[in-house]
Amino acid sequence: MQRSLGFLFRIVIGLVLGSSYCLAQIKSDSIAVSTADSVSKRDSTAKIMRLDSLKSASDIKDQVKYAAQDSIVLDLNTKKMWLYSESSLDYDGMRLKSEFIDVDWPNNMVEARGAEDSTGKWVKTPIFVEKGQEYRAERMRYNFSSRKGIIYKAKTNQGGDYILGQTIRRNPDNTYYIASGEFTTCDAEHPHFSIHASKLKVIPGDKIICGPLYLRVADVPLPLVLPFGFFPNQQRRKSGIVIPAYGEAADRGFFLRGGGFFWAASPYLNATFEGDIFTKGGYRIGTKLDYKKRYVTDGNLNFNYAITRFNEPTDPNFQEVRNINIVWNHNQILSPTAQFRANVNAASPSYFRNNSFNIAQVVNTQLASSISYQKSFRRAPALLSVSMNSNQNLATRNIELSLPSANLSVNRFNPFKKKNASQNAWYEQISVGYNVALKNVLNTYDSLLLKPETRNNMRNGMLHTASINTNFKLLRYVTLSPSATFNEYWYLQTTNKTWVNAGTIDSLKTDKTNGFAATRDFSLNMAANTNVYGVFQTQSKRKRAFRHTLNPSVSYTYRPDFGKSQWGVFKSYRDSTGTEIHYSRFENGIIGSPAGGESQAINFGLRNMLEMKSLNKKTDPNKSAKDNSTYTTLLDNLSLSTRYNFAADSFRIDPLRANARTSLLKGLFVFNLDGSFNWYALNEAKTRVTPVFLYTQNKQLARLTSASAAISCNLKSPKKKEQPEKKQHHYQSIFDQYQDFSIPWTLNLSYTLNYDRPLQTVTLRHALTFSGNITLTPKWGISYSSGLDFKSKKLTVTSINITRDLHCWQMTLNIIPFGTFRSYFFTLNVKSSTLADLKINKQRNFQDRFSGN
Repeated sequence: MQRSLGFLFRIVIGLVLGSSYCLAQIKSDSIAVSTADSVSKRDSTAKIMRLDSLKSASDIKDQVKYAAQDSIVLDLNTKKMWLYSESSLDYDGMRLKSEFIDVDWPNNMVEARGAEDSTGKWVKTPIFVEKGQEYRAERMRYNFSSRKGIIYKAKTNQGGDYILGQTIRRNPDNTYYIASGEFTTCDAEHPHFSIHASKLKVIPGDKIICGPLYLRVADVPLPLVLPFGFFPNQQRRKSGIVIPAYGEAADRGFFLRGGGFFWAASPYLNATFEGDIFTKGGYRIGTKLDYKKRYVTDGNLNFNYAITRFNEPTDPNFQEVRNINIVWNHNQILSPTAQFRANVNAASPSYFRNNSFNIAQVVNTQLASSISYQKSFRRAPALLSVSMNSNQNLATRNIELSLPSANLSVNRFNPFKKKNASQNAWYEQISVGYNVALKNVLNTYDSLLLKPETRNNMRNGMLHTASINTNFKLLRYVTLSPSATFNEYWYLQTTNKTWVNAGTIDSLKTDKTNGFAATRDFSLNMAANTNVYGVFQTQSKRKRAFRHTLNPSVSYTYRPDFGKSQWGVFKSYRDSTGTEIHYSRFENGIIGSPAGGESQAINFGLRNMLEMKSLNKKTDPNKSAKDNSTYTTLLDNLSLSTRYNFAADSFRIDPLRANARTSLLKGLFVFNLDGSFNWYALNEAKTRVTPVFLYTQNKQLARLTSASAAISCNLKSPKKKEQPEKKQHHYQSIFDQYQDFSIPWTLNLSYTLNYDRPLQTVTLRHALTFSGNITLTPKWGISYSSGLDFKSKKLTVTSINITRDLHCWQMTLNIIPFGTFRSYFFTLNVKSSTLADLKINKQRNFQDRFSGN
């Protein structure tokens, strides 16, 4: 009986509403009609009724879905419906959620409103969503048929920007007219700032137009009124004006910096045209292009031209400087096997000093550029690389150009390896490699770069390198690695020296002989290495064992004496005393040349590593001993190396070189030590002339000639532990409000020490650098960097940055308190990109020649 009445009740609803589809979801069993008690609990869930035989009596053509948490009340006479508590209604892509919803079906009207809590505050207010756009209000009305609506005390989000209005009227074309509205980027319930306008028109996805407007900060109106306003309301890129910064420089006058125009040329290209202008005549013009096409190319091009004028033309210290700067970054995939890259950074020597406000750019004296093309071959294991490189020294104005440089390398291959062999014989391990490198290098000054005679100073050459090597085990534990290397050098120019007797003045004449010349050298090498492990067990309960790893290595190298005449590398001349002096015809070669003197050297090396195995404080009986243990590296590396040359006439033993590296307290402190020790003693003149061992002279093994030490430390505050609540006296709780000894902070320290004593004179250099940050509160932050120059006993360039998160605003203060680059820069700006030009800047740069004001 109850199920029959429930079914009949739903048919009556469909007839009254006259809609083709009707969905009602009732989460409560209290329906305020006479048949409410007869509705079974089982049928109180949502159902859909399709009445194909009924014609619609209203303009509603789509499915209507509605739901309520508490109850749904229907008036069969007036054909109205009321939804109570957490109500929702969906129709034709529109969704409405509110505490209360009233529906007038004959007039196609829906009205929604929130509720007031005990304090009089509106809660659970209506939320209207259409086509991804959301509107919040205290009360709203909407017509299904005309698609018009009115919203009272509304707030809507337009692409990250918020619009508030006392009354908002919606038109069928989805435009909105707002009376007494506000535009803001602050998402707080009560915005910290807004642009107030008496009326606004919002075209979603296009623009926002408003009438007379003024800025209001913290509910205080500012005395800046504009007759109208225009704001873009688009997610896509849009062209527009770039607002400049303004100020005054002591010797360049008043200025506007960074002003210009941004042009969104296409989906693949952006262009920015901007510049600076000074009242005393100087200016800068800049162009920046950003381009990107997926899977094809991406990059940017930045070109700047500047004329810098200091003081008035009539002043004796008037100066005019012209500078350019070009930065180009490009990456392009030409094919699956070819790629082109460019990283170009070139500038006039004084460009950054006169036009940049970045301290890192101003103090930097080196600029490097590279343009390269790489090609791999599908049917050949080879890689071709062609590049042009430059290194520019802004201090000395020296430029080193390498154009072009080419390199062709063939992957190593095993010519004797058999296919599908289960085991490899020793000769199958033999591998062969080949590489050819071409270089063309020009060293000159920037002022001479474009002169024709500069081309005569270019050095070029080509180096062919072929190598063959293999490795195999000896007695299971020793690895032997024999190898041979052959080099051939090609040059288009050689050196010829003659001694000229010209009366009382004799001189050495050096000529360059043009023409192709080739020479070659080769070397043989045999290396052996192994690993030796030593484990020391302890009686300690936690420190179970120590493991010492030794990696000894020995290698023998043989290279003939290419200084002999049979190789044709060296020539000679006799000076005025008749002494024969030998020189290499390829001594100025850009790719090197064979060296004179035979070499039969044996190299010794020993590397040590020390580790500790300890038992964890808390062990799991279900885990193995390995899983319950911790392995700690006590000594990362302690290596010693030296060489003995059998073919040398004297001083056959090279200095002993040592290196040690370790870290303590889980990497908190890192130590690195390097040293060089000489085996030979000095004579009475404190110079190394006779090969006498130091041990023979004074029973000392070796003397320290050079050393370096580097210590770095990375400190940070410990994580704050949650303390259990304790009963405190009143004065203790007040005191805790003003103290916090757990402020997050970091501190990075680095100290380097260099000691150099090749003979008798000692050179000592050391420096200290430090940086870090302090987070005073979740909103306040301080970062700093500095250093100490012990030679001048002064601090290096010191920078302090203070930031304050003001929710929708950001405050930044950068200070360089002293030194050549003393300056400060203060900015208070809105975070949102829509109002990026709404900011306050105050600065005093090192270029402004501090006048004390």
